[in-house]
Amino acid sequence: MRRWIFFSAISMVLSLVALFWASARYNKLDVKCRGEFESHIGVDSLAANVGVNFEKGKGILNIAGEVHGKESSIKYIKIATVFNYSTHGKLMYIKVSQQYSSISVGEIESKLQHLLPLVLSSRNVEYVYEFQPQSGGDYLIKQHGIPILYCKKV
Repeated sequence: MRRWIFFSAISMVLSLVALFWASARYNKLDVKCRGEFESHIGVDSLAANVGVNFEKGKGILNIAGEVHGKESSIKYIKIATVFNYSTHGKLMYIKVSQQYSSISVGEIESKLQHLLPLVLSSRNVEYVYEFQPQSGGDYLIKQHGIPILYCKKV
């Protein structure tokens, strides 16, 4: 009886250690990838490259591309967003700390926000994205269950 209790206790401890180790490893999501996207709404369109880099709780998102539209005077844009993040399983919680852009925030909000794949324009909002690992180290990035970007490992 004592042996059974002893082996049960050891099994339980080993199971808990394995669970905590797997959980910590899974929650440590470091991503470096690039993707391309094209979006169209009415006569407005945006074709851009996206670079994503998440490492040790900090990250940067780079978007560079061309905007075409009937009313748009913007031809080429660059947006870099720096943020802090935390993970819980496949979900990544992102909070913007800085944003740099070749255009004004007003132009982003009025002309481009509906065309961008990842909207990170507010510093007081926590954005939630789902990162699904794909073969070869690539990621499928989703928001509300909708795929928004396929990101190839760099």
